[in-house]
Amino acid sequence: MFFVVAVGPSRALFVRYCMPLVPPIAALTAAGIVEGAAALSRWSPLRRRHAVLLVAALVAAVLPPARRLVEADRRLARADTRTQAAEWLRNQAGPDALMVPLVGYSSVYAIPAEGSAACRTALPSALDAPVTTMPPIHMAGWERWAPAVAQGRAGWGAVAERALTDYWNMPLVTPANGDYVAFGQPLLACGKPTFIGNVPRPDPSCFEEVVRFSPGRPSCDAVYDLFDQFYLPYAVFTGIERPGPEITIYRNRCGRRPS
Repeated sequence: MFFVVAVGPSRALFVRYCMPLVPPIAALTAAGIVEGAAALSRWSPLRRRHAVLLVAALVAAVLPPARRLVEADRRLARADTRTQAAEWLRNQAGPDALMVPLVGYSSVYAIPAEGSAACRTALPSALDAPVTTMPPIHMAGWERWAPAVAQGRAGWGAVAERALTDYWNMPLVTPANGDYVAFGQPLLACGKPTFIGNVPRPDPSCFEEVVRFSPGRPSCDAVYDLFDQFYLPYAVFTGIERPGPEITIYRNRCGRRPS
């Protein structure tokens, strides 16, 4: 009751807020199926069909969520649009290219070259996977990676913090600092794009769109959790092919101009 009173009035659609309700809902559903089938079987025309009624009720309760689970897993098994865009950049842009991720909630993940170099000295070769490189950050309060990496296990927390804060601070770096720009834009129901006011698209006088990676076109009945980072509907998957936001890659025709 407390949970319903506390969360019920909220207009925010956070599916994770409902996780505490899953166990009691599952238990009540199971009890309701068993007791309902037993009650119907006591009715004289259905007295001998208890097992049939139980199976029918079980199928009716399990089939809809099982179908949604299969639909979601089938799409999650495909490459995310961010993965597709990162692979394109590694294959097409060249090893020395710099990419500025404009993070409209999400874009192609990248870290500065210093981060890659520092971690490469500490990680085993099996974990030395290629990561898209973004321009160096020069701003007040920015901390270098190398001292944290040198601390070994004790510095892992600081390394993780840098990997996140550097990425999220990229909108503060001008797109002109890079050779490419990756613009991430989640799609909502009806394929409606989300517009982030403080993350404008690159200047078309210098940046040309070269490729776009789309998850598909969501139907108008699609149900989204607005803070889910898979960007996959929780119900009604029509038109959706894969997880991820819509990623547009722009090439800097004017040349890199470090600030």
